[in-house]
Amino acid sequence: MTTHADHRGFTLIETVVASIIGAVVLMGCFSMFAATGRMDRAFASRFEHTADLNITQQTMRRAFLSLQMQEEVAVTVADETDVNGDPKPLPRDRIILDLDLSAGEDESAWKPQRFEVVLNTPPIAMNLASASAGWVRMLDQDESLDFSSPDGSGGAMRSVFELRRTDTREDIMFQMGLIEAGTYALMTGHDPKNQSTTITDKPAPEGWSLWWRPILRDEDDALSLGYSPLSDVQGTTDQIRTRLAGAIRIAKGIRRARWQLFKGDVMIDQFSGSTMLDLPAYTQFEVQMLSGQYATWMFEVDWVIGDDPNDAEEDEEANNTGGAGGTGGNTNNPGGTNNGDTTGGGIRPGGNTNGNTYDVGGGNREGRRRGDERE
Repeated sequence: MTTHADHRGFTLIETVVASIIGAVVLMGCFSMFAATGRMDRAFASRFEHTADLNITQQTMRRAFLSLQMQEEVAVTVADETDVNGDPKPLPRDRIILDLDLSAGEDESAWKPQRFEVVLNTPPIAMNLASASAGWVRMLDQDESLDFSSPDGSGGAMRSVFELRRTDTREDIMFQMGLIEAGTYALMTGHDPKNQSTTITDKPAPEGWSLWWRPILRDEDDALSLGYSPLSDVQGTTDQIRTRLAGAIRIAKGIRRARWQLFKGDVMIDQFSGSTMLDLPAYTQFEVQMLSGQYATWMFEVDWVIGDDPNDAEEDEEANNTGGAGGTGGNTNNPGGTNNGDTTGGGIRPGGNTNGNTYDVGGGNREGRRRGDERE
């Protein structure tokens, strides 16, 4: 009878060695996959920031080529009152560049700027704003003579470029019902179900986002009376919703950003002016991203002559007297001809009155009025 020898198996040492070798190979594969994933995310982030920079450049160029200026300085009287005895808002300058005290500061105490301008046409497509934006602007135009955009999506408007901490305005707009959960998740990358209902309790995030939004009549009147710009959490729910309805985010992930204007042969970062003669020769915008990307652009300045779309008195006067008004005037480019002209080179006291703000929610205005301080 023939018997077969027993088959020899792996020893314990061989099994352990094979397991160790297999683990090393798997760890190497996982490390390679993780590195590939990190590289992919880094490239995606860099591509997103590059796209944001391109949008920022295009938006700024369109804005500075469509300024709507005043032909000559209007004569106004300080502390003039209306029929109810309330102070009349003084006309605001058409270009106002100043520090934005309503935005706060970052960990290094750096404070952002706000750039307020009157434009002949929006510098970015208004359909990127919330669904309520057009309706809010239509209601705002009820008492004006501006029929250039019956759906509220275009036409001349006073607007502002401003910086806000990353994802903070998005949180507010989501809680105010201005953006839907899907849009919020797309803008922030966060699950809306996990967001806190208390806006002010959230820790300050890293970086800033650049926004553009229209300034409507109520806000413009308050600013004209000398009150400082409000933060995104000041006011009643309806007031905040109205103020932010037309806000459009241009870029995200900004570490630092700065506007400068070339005026009087020097670069300045605070400015205020209304007329053609006040215009700077050119503007410059400098931005550094959290990703390390950096850009600086110089923009040509062009303008038309027209009324402030938020000033009902200007509209009525232009309609009754057949004044120049309108937004179809001849365009001009000051080029370098305004060097040395310091008209309007200083900030009016109404731009920021010692950082005072008013609480629209309580109905009491606590800021300092411009009044006799107007120069």
